[in-house]
Amino acid sequence: MIPAMTRHFDKARIFVQIASYRDPDLQHTLQDLFAKAKYPDRIFVGICLQSNRAEDVSHFVVPWPRPEQIRLDEVPASESKGVCWARNRAQALWQDEEFTLQID
Repeated sequence: MIPAMTRHFDKARIFVQIASYRDPDLQHTLQDLFAKAKYPDRIFVGICLQSNRAEDVSHFVVPWPRPEQIRLDEVPASESKGVCWARNRAQALWQDEEFTLQID
């Protein structure tokens, strides 16, 4: 018999918050996140993307997987106010997922 709490989390979703400042590895992190997830359809990502698109072209070579599961708050890097500020903006993208993971 499976405990009731375990059954409740059978369909639990995970919100992954990312504060990204001009990070060339973000594209690879997103690829790995979904590729290695047992249930990738339950993963949702909120990104505060602080970049300079004109200079950071190499940061956007690898296509982001599952764009419908990625929520983006894009801010010019020159307007960034630091990591805590960016984490707050990423957190604002949460939409009632049962679990959350913060990385940056």
